[in-house]
Amino acid sequence: QQHEIWKVVIQSRQRLDVHGPVGSSSLLDLVVQGDKFARRARAHASYTTDQLNFTPDAPFQLVPGAYNRVSVRFSPVSVGTKRLQLNLVDVDSKELISSWILTTTATPPAVVRSYDVDVLDGHPINKKIIFRNPWDIARRFHLTSSDESIMRVRVPAVEVAAHGSAYLRLWFNAGADTEDVYLFLNDGLTGQNEESFLFRVHVSR
Repeated sequence: QQHEIWKVVIQSRQRLDVHGPVGSSSLLDLVVQGDKFARRARAHASYTTDQLNFTPDAPFQLVPGAYNRVSVRFSPVSVGTKRLQLNLVDVDSKELISSWILTTTATPPAVVRSYDVDVLDGHPINKKIIFRNPWDIARRFHLTSSDESIMRVRVPAVEVAAHGSAYLRLWFNAGADTEDVYLFLNDGLTGQNEESFLFRVHVSR
């Protein structure tokens, strides 16, 4: 008498490697050859605290017989080596189309300035620091925090004139007795890290 039927699906996974400093973006291409028929697909990633975005980030049509590309922008927010799984899934049948293992190695960023911030336990505070654009042209910068539970950026993008200045407005909260958190200023077009600030947050009780 038959009790169970098992279906075993073997799926190979391609390997991708990314190396770079914390806070800087890397752009990867996932290449998939379409089947003999059209299907709708969408890319997914395993859980990560780092920043990972797909383009397209919505269901799209896989062109039959052609090589289709999905762009991945990855920005690590912490130092170390991690492994993520990236999957391309058929939206309608839920079938796994292709899979990748992404191994990321993030190194500490080059810190141009460091600050000490004192926070009273249970009383978040707001601070602002001045940033001067060293370039001969106006620049747009995106600001991100390595840990938003400790520091958040109140205005995530700033336009700064050539050799001009802008205030960076930040929110700080208490964590452990002393926590280190990075503020990344990335180029608004390429996502590459231009400057990194280190904040050492001290908690008073």
